[in-house]
Amino acid sequence: DAKEIVLDTYTKLMWQDNLEAKTVEKNWQGAIDYCSNLTLAGFDDWRLPDEDTFSSLYSKKDDLTNLSSVGYWSSSPNVSDADRAWLVTLFYGYGSLGL
Repeated sequence: DAKEIVLDTYTKLMWQDNLEAKTVEKNWQGAIDYCSNLTLAGFDDWRLPDEDTFSSLYSKKDDLTNLSSVGYWSSSPNVSDADRAWLVTLFYGYGSLGL
């Protein structure tokens, strides 16, 4: 359903934009698993984006109706600590380290 996604015509990426995008809470590995198991809008090849790809969504944030203020895990691990990953907050357009 097109109402569940936002298409970025510049990057040609689709972003989940349904209630689950705002309410589902997972740890880092859970977020990776959630995306790889997601079937949405007729596609089953979803993935958790890396920090840079996620940050590119900041310019499209006004197109999203189900945006979490908490932030989203990226697939980018911390270089010095592989048990930590980058969390992207779209409200402010920056990333931070999360556990």
